[in-house]
Amino acid sequence: MNKYIPNNYRENPIKYYMAELSKLDAESIAARCGLEHNDDYVYITILGTPYRIEIPSFSFESLDPEKPDYLSSQAAQVLILHFLTESRFVPSSGKFISYREYPSGDLYFKAFEGRCLKRLAFTFGTKIGTFKEKCEAVGAKEIRGGDAAYEFEFMPGLNVQIILWGPDEEFPPSAQMLFSDNFPFSFSAEGVAGLGDILISAVKKAG
Repeated sequence: MNKYIPNNYRENPIKYYMAELSKLDAESIAARCGLEHNDDYVYITILGTPYRIEIPSFSFESLDPEKPDYLSSQAAQVLILHFLTESRFVPSSGKFISYREYPSGDLYFKAFEGRCLKRLAFTFGTKIGTFKEKCEAVGAKEIRGGDAAYEFEFMPGLNVQIILWGPDEEFPPSAQMLFSDNFPFSFSAEGVAGLGDILISAVKKAG
C-alpha cells in the first residue's frame, strides 16, 4: 500500500482524494473494499456508527444520529477517502501486529509513538478505571493484557487492540497498540498514525 505521494496530496489531501474518487463508482469501490452498496452509495461503519456515503461527491450521513459522529473531523475524512480510493479489504488471519512490524513502520514510529502511545499513557496511565469505562462506552471488548486492554472494531474486519500499563516504582505508564494483520492492505503506516489519533479522541470523548 505504500507508494509515492505527490506534492498535491501534502498540500491538500482532501482535494487530492476527491479527484481520485471522481474516477470511481460505488460498485467498484464496494467490491474492492468489502462494503455494501446501493446505486451511488456505499455503506461503511466506523467504531459502530453506520454511514451512507455518496460516490463520487463524498456526501455522507450517519444512519444512527444517536451515535457519535466520527466523520466530522478532516483527519477522519482524509482517512476514509484514502480507504475508498486506494485500499482493498483482505480478511485477517486472526493475528495482530505492532506498529514496528507494519511496512515502513520504523520510518514513522517516532511520530506514532508521540501521537498515540505516549498520548495514551499520559492521558490514561494513572486513570485505569476511567480508561476501562470509556473503552466500554465506545463498544470495545475487554481482552487480557497489561493493567487494562481492549479490542476495538475500527471498521468491520479491521480491529485495533490497546494495552495500557500503569506506573510502578521503576517505570512510568506505557501503552501499546496492535493492529489486525490485514491493516496494511487498507491503511499505510502514515495513515495508521492518524487512525490512532481518531481512536484515542473517541475514547477520550466517550461516556
